[in-house]
Amino acid sequence: MSFGPILAASITAISVHIAVRVVSSRRGRDALAEGQPDVRKGAAAARAGDWTEFERLYSKRSASDRYHFLRCVAEQGKLDAGTPSATSATSAAIAAGLRLGWAWRHRGSGVGASVSERGAENMFRLLQEAADILDSQQQLDSVGCALRIRIEMGLEGSRGVLEKELKAAAALEERNIYVPMSHLMFIAPKWHGSAEEILELARDYAAVSTHPAWKALPAMAHAENWLYRSAMSDSPEDKTFARDYYLGAEFATEVVVIDDEFWRARAAAAAPMAHAELVFAHNQLAYLFYRIGMRGRLARHVEQIRRDLTAIPWGYAGLLIEQGGTLRAVRRQAGLRG
Repeated sequence: MSFGPILAASITAISVHIAVRVVSSRRGRDALAEGQPDVRKGAAAARAGDWTEFERLYSKRSASDRYHFLRCVAEQGKLDAGTPSATSATSAAIAAGLRLGWAWRHRGSGVGASVSERGAENMFRLLQEAADILDSQQQLDSVGCALRIRIEMGLEGSRGVLEKELKAAAALEERNIYVPMSHLMFIAPKWHGSAEEILELARDYAAVSTHPAWKALPAMAHAENWLYRSAMSDSPEDKTFARDYYLGAEFATEVVVIDDEFWRARAAAAAPMAHAELVFAHNQLAYLFYRIGMRGRLARHVEQIRRDLTAIPWGYAGLLIEQGGTLRAVRRQAGLRG
């Protein structure tokens, strides 16, 4: 088996766990949970093989939070443990989602050249198992669709699979921020797309939705492009662009526009955001304001985030969230105490 699809994009790409070390301390485990409730209970249920309790914990939350819950449990639970039999869309999503998280843990947190052959083998095996589990279902829920897109990103990067899952997700009534997030990451320049494609798509998602979390998707695209152009691309033009654009007035103005649209949408929203949606949106926008030094805008988001910083995008700045270093640095730059 060739591991080209796994490593080719990664040789110039930093892992999704960039600059974040998994630690055994309680503080580290809580940081990996990113504020999602009951993650430690879920990890304990998984270790015990109590899938009835696990599914109870999983099913009581929104679609976005179900995906986030699975990812966080996989981050801090036992590696390569058991999973439930895939007898329904729910149990299939659980079994596949845990395997997806374990796959990334096997890969490790370094650049592609640092991935061992054994790590690549384990990653590919788990991704393929997860894909097979989801593909065996007649119909997936939105968590399953988002997972399948993310899994395919690490496999062959098939646009056919991407379009199939996007179409399936669009036919569902439930809203899940991880569908567009997975779509954007799939077409990020470090994977299977380009800087132009991810930004155009993010703007399209934001334009057609009134949900505040969707309004933050362009911030995610900018963070991915900034990382790629400044730290991953071999192109001198990309590095020049990163130096001249991202610290300039034009970019700052664009981020302010994105921010204003987010706050307007949040004020008009009929219902509060799910936890996963909230931490996604506020972290993405806070990260950009942290990088460009807009303290007032940054402080407003940091006060909403509290302690729930996310590995992406803060790891892109080389900060270690589980040690509290990012939180202190961010609050200090925002002019906040603590």
